[in-house]
Amino acid sequence: MGAEGVGGLTPLPPEEDRLSNAADKGPANRRLFSIMAVIGWLVMSYGVYGLIINAAQTHPSSWLVWFLGGIVVHDFLIAPVVIGVGVLVSRAVPDHYRGPVQGALIAGGIVALTALPYVLGFGRSSSNLSALPNNYATALGTLLLLVAAVAAALVALRRNRRRAR
Repeated sequence: MGAEGVGGLTPLPPEEDRLSNAADKGPANRRLFSIMAVIGWLVMSYGVYGLIINAAQTHPSSWLVWFLGGIVVHDFLIAPVVIGVGVLVSRAVPDHYRGPVQGALIAGGIVALTALPYVLGFGRSSSNLSALPNNYATALGTLLLLVAAVAAALVALRRNRRRAR
């Protein structure tokens, strides 16, 4: 097997390297990590406080459904699909072309998820013609084609560089 693992996958580094994080890289990073963690907790606490104090306007039970629903959708739908696509790309695309392909898939996924409410017409109203007046499906398709074209150009550039060597 050598440096390559089973099925052409690269083996994981030793456990001590995998389990380290920014907080373990020295006193300066540990201090910065701690400061940022405290700031993050304070901001989240302020948001939850506002949610509870203004319960009549914010409807905390609806927020909780959306919050938990987001976790469920991410963990049981989005993450498995992304992992599956990643495994397929790692097996189907050669190493030196994998970066542009993965970048295009990530960018395309983000663009598609961002545009989905517009494409589905959420907020469109026959009484207000200025709300969502454009053809967003065509715009999304055009943007995804542009992302694919950039990825194809990068793959071609890498192929030409490899041939020149």
